[in-house]
Amino acid sequence: MANTLTPTAKVTSGTAAGAVTIVLVWIAGMVGIEVPPEVASAVTVLIGFGVAYLVPDGSSDGKHVAE
Repeated sequence: MANTLTPTAKVTSGTAAGAVTIVLVWIAGMVGIEVPPEVASAVTVLIGFGVAYLVPDGSSDGKHVAE
Protein backbone atom coordinates (compact mmCIF):
# COMPACT_ATOMS: atom_id res chain seq x y z
CA MET A 1 0.00 0.00 0.00
CA ALA A 2 1.41 3.36 -1.00
CA ASN A 3 1.94 5.93 1.72
CA THR A 4 -0.08 8.94 0.54
CA LEU A 5 -1.67 12.01 2.08
CA THR A 6 -5.14 10.83 1.04
CA PRO A 7 -7.18 10.02 4.16
CA THR A 8 -8.53 6.50 4.50
CA ALA A 9 -12.20 5.67 4.96
CA LYS A 10 -11.49 5.08 8.65
CA VAL A 11 -10.12 8.61 9.13
CA THR A 12 -12.82 10.24 7.03
CA SER A 13 -15.68 8.47 8.79
CA GLY A 14 -14.32 9.29 12.25
CA THR A 15 -13.95 12.94 11.32
CA ALA A 16 -17.41 13.11 9.76
CA ALA A 17 -18.97 11.48 12.83
CA GLY A 18 -17.30 14.10 15.01
CA ALA A 19 -18.68 16.90 12.86
CA VAL A 20 -22.19 15.41 12.91
CA THR A 21 -22.01 15.13 16.70
CA ILE A 22 -21.10 18.81 16.99
CA VAL A 23 -24.07 19.77 14.80
CA LEU A 24 -26.39 17.59 16.92
CA VAL A 25 -25.17 19.30 20.10
CA TRP A 26 -25.82 22.68 18.46
CA ILE A 27 -29.34 21.60 17.47
CA ALA A 28 -29.94 20.39 21.03
CA GLY A 29 -28.96 23.86 22.26
CA MET A 30 -31.35 25.48 19.80
CA VAL A 31 -34.29 23.46 21.17
CA GLY A 32 -33.40 24.25 24.77
CA ILE A 33 -31.36 21.21 25.81
CA GLU A 34 -28.30 22.55 27.60
CA VAL A 35 -25.19 20.42 26.98
CA PRO A 36 -22.08 21.43 28.95
CA PRO A 37 -19.03 22.03 26.72
CA GLU A 38 -17.03 19.29 28.45
CA VAL A 39 -19.78 16.74 27.81
CA ALA A 40 -20.18 17.85 24.19
CA SER A 41 -16.45 17.46 23.67
CA ALA A 42 -16.37 14.02 25.28
CA VAL A 43 -19.36 12.82 23.26
CA THR A 44 -17.73 14.07 20.05
CA VAL A 45 -14.52 12.18 20.79
CA LEU A 46 -16.34 8.98 21.81
CA ILE A 47 -18.65 8.93 18.77
CA GLY A 48 -15.75 9.71 16.41
CA PHE A 49 -13.65 6.96 17.97
CA GLY A 50 -16.53 4.48 17.86
CA VAL A 51 -17.24 5.06 14.19
CA ALA A 52 -13.56 4.97 13.24
CA TYR A 53 -13.15 1.74 15.21
CA LEU A 54 -16.01 0.07 13.32
CA VAL A 55 -14.92 1.12 9.81
CA PRO A 56 -12.35 -1.20 8.23
CA ASP A 57 -8.99 0.32 7.33
CA GLY A 58 -9.35 -0.54 3.65
CA SER A 59 -6.37 -2.86 3.47
CA SER A 60 -7.36 -5.55 0.98
CA ASP A 61 -4.46 -7.94 1.53
CA GLY A 62 -5.07 -8.41 5.27
CA LYS A 63 -1.45 -7.70 6.19
CA HIS A 64 -0.31 -5.17 8.72
CA VAL A 65 1.51 -2.18 7.25
CA ALA A 66 4.60 -2.88 9.39
CA GLU A 67 5.00 -6.43 8.04
